[in-house]
Amino acid sequence: MIEYAYFEEIAKGNSREMVEAIRKIKKFFDSGIITEFAYSSGSKSFFAIREPIFVAVKVEGDIGEAKFQALKLLKNLGYVKKEVYDFEELFKFAEKLEHMSVEELIKEIKKLTQEL
Repeated sequence: MIEYAYFEEIAKGNSREMVEAIRKIKKFFDSGIITEFAYSSGSKSFFAIREPIFVAVKVEGDIGEAKFQALKLLKNLGYVKKEVYDFEELFKFAEKLEHMSVEELIKEIKKLTQEL
């Protein structure tokens, strides 16, 4: 399950726990001391970012999954244009890269370069 909270004038989210958590840590982000925070313990990960709005996400998975879900939330809220970044495609591509040999990776990079 993905739990999230964000600030758009007031705290909103799908989890009371996450809304309370971001209310407690918002002052550190507002002061500029922290712009991004990531934490992982066991099978759960937490990621929060200040810009373009304060967003925090907690997921079952690693930090990469938490960051991906935060970016996806920002996209769904309209803060990231779909035409500019398709994070789902980027995430799938990154997963694909993890399992490629060096030769396959070079071929894929050449293919992408030609498409540009």
